[in-house]
Amino acid sequence: MTNLFRKLQPEFFKGILKSGMSYFYISLADRIVAFFSFILLARIFDSQLYGKISTVFAVSTILVSILDFGLPIYTQRESSKTENLSDILANVFSVKIPFLILYIFILPLVSWVFLKDISWGMVIIIGAIILLQSISNLLSYAYFGKDNSKLVLRVNIVSKIFFLIVITTSYFFLRNIYFFLSGYVIAYVYTLLVFTINLKHYKVEISKLILNFKKLKFTLAIIIPIGISSAFNLIYDKIDIVILSAYLDYNKVAQYSVAYTIYRLSGIVFGIILYPALNQFSRLAENFAENLKILLKYLVTIIFVSAIIILIYIFIISPLIPFVFGIHYLEASKIIIPLSFAVILWAMNSITGVYLNGLGQFKYVMAATLSGMIFNITINIILIPIIGVMGAVYSTLGTEFIIFLIEICFVYIYIKNNYRR
Repeated sequence: MTNLFRKLQPEFFKGILKSGMSYFYISLADRIVAFFSFILLARIFDSQLYGKISTVFAVSTILVSILDFGLPIYTQRESSKTENLSDILANVFSVKIPFLILYIFILPLVSWVFLKDISWGMVIIIGAIILLQSISNLLSYAYFGKDNSKLVLRVNIVSKIFFLIVITTSYFFLRNIYFFLSGYVIAYVYTLLVFTINLKHYKVEISKLILNFKKLKFTLAIIIPIGISSAFNLIYDKIDIVILSAYLDYNKVAQYSVAYTIYRLSGIVFGIILYPALNQFSRLAENFAENLKILLKYLVTIIFVSAIIILIYIFIISPLIPFVFGIHYLEASKIIIPLSFAVILWAMNSITGVYLNGLGQFKYVMAATLSGMIFNITINIILIPIIGVMGAVYSTLGTEFIIFLIEICFVYIYIKNNYRR
């Protein structure tokens, strides 16, 4: 089957691998280390604490993602099209700085209202981790736009080594949650320092990356649709954990969190496809016919890959979960089976979303993700009190399908309008 697929589009498939392998290695390192850290967390601490940690990470990620306002996507798109990285980052940080200040003030308020049974120390350190991750992520997308994924890969590997040293030490010698979480802080501080130092190679003046109200107004006018759609996307991605914690105990949250984390590991493979796709769609935005051919090839590729991933999840990963995480995560091994079918839907709406973003049709992606978020929250609230964790599974399946259906309709509208011209 693999040989048949290669015969159908060998050059395109090879092109994806060549362009996306650095991104693949970065994603692979991220996912493997994250997976390993989740295993250690599950083995060091009880499922109640694991559930609390998952909840704080979810809330912090939702907040920072809303306030990211689509800046990573905008940064990569503009960096791939424009030589002057200094001006792009000046525009980006004019938005980023005030939003980070808002995050610092909003997180404690949200935690006081919704996370009363979770310690302030845990909220503060996880909040700091997500903040550092957000800034590092933004700079990495600038380097991706410049096709300098090798730098991101080198920095990523070194930071992961620091992180692994800390969490392994925690596992064997110091089983303290704050010491464990400090590994994240050390890794992201290192990443941020190296990314900042390397900006000099692109003649970026760090002193200019400050709040500028003129640039703030200019950049906001462009990125509002991207920002809203990115926020909606992250909300529906994380909100199920928050809703589960409101209706069920933290043990149930931990079971779903493990299954959902494994389901999202498929993003490693999709990254190979999506990273070069955004650059291609952006650079060929004016060449409609060529862009459409590329979209169809990407869809064929991602459907084929998704089918393989689903089979791996059902027949290999599911039986392994109790052995890897521990027998008390047996329920997670059952959850992953129906959840795995969302992979193909997530993959397809990811490529259609990247296509629309590459063409600058941000409002279409915004509409699709808004619809998905509303559907996700509504179904979660309805189903979770009735059928428990499986309500979140059905909500995820439905959400990914709704987003793909709406985006493919917008792709059709865009194609139809362009042919008329």
